Amino acid sequence: MRVFLISVIIWLISVPSSFSQPAEPGTLRMVKQFGTEQEQRLNELERLDLKSVLEELTSPAFFSEEEYLDEAIYRSFNYRVSDAVAFMMRFVHSTQTAGEGGRSLYIAKRVFQVFPNDSLGPLLDLYSMSGPRVRANVIYAIGQMSGDPAVRSLLTEALYDESICQEMTAETVGEPLRICDVAYNQLVIRYKFDNMLRTIGTAHALDVRDYHIDLLRAKL
Repeated sequence: MRVFLISVIIWLISVPSSFSQPAEPGTLRMVKQFGTEQEQRLNELERLDLKSVLEELTSPAFFSEEEYLDEAIYRSFNYRVSDAVAFMMRFVHSTQTAGEGGRSLYIAKRVFQVFPNDSLGPLLDLYSMSGPRVRANVIYAIGQMSGDPAVRSLLTEALYDESICQEMTAETVGEPLRICDVAYNQLVIRYKFDNMLRTIGTAHALDVRDYHIDLLRAKL
């Protein structure tokens, strides 16, 4: 009996990581204090309209400091969350994700992370009725949102979607990204998997991408 128990303990210790559920991201904690000058900027944001707030959030003063950016989002929008989410959804709808469009989409992603309860429903609805390029934006937007089962379900199902979601340009190397590639990238970041390819890009051959996607499916 004792030998059997020891064997069971050894087996449990050596069970592959795919047997355990990866930890979900937590809800962001807001209401932090910053220096006098930063606090003054935060107070000024609360009096601005949505468009003006977005312009400020994409400035270097906020954009490059994640905690400060999240606090700015919370204080700017916590009394008008529905309006802010609706305003930010336009950047998920857009297929212009380079330059200014990409910065605006990143701010939208952070807004959804700060206010997940108000954002998830509209994002899921948009995903269900959109083409591949907008679906890719939704995957990017919800990739690090706090742990609602619907987020995990959408990202996991997207691993089986081979629809092309990237517009090719003269500078693009290799094959365009697919929905499953974008989902892979978000899932690896979301669950902090070890010993996995960190990012699938256009330079990776399709068979290489599929190999790593199969490995990830086995972990989920």
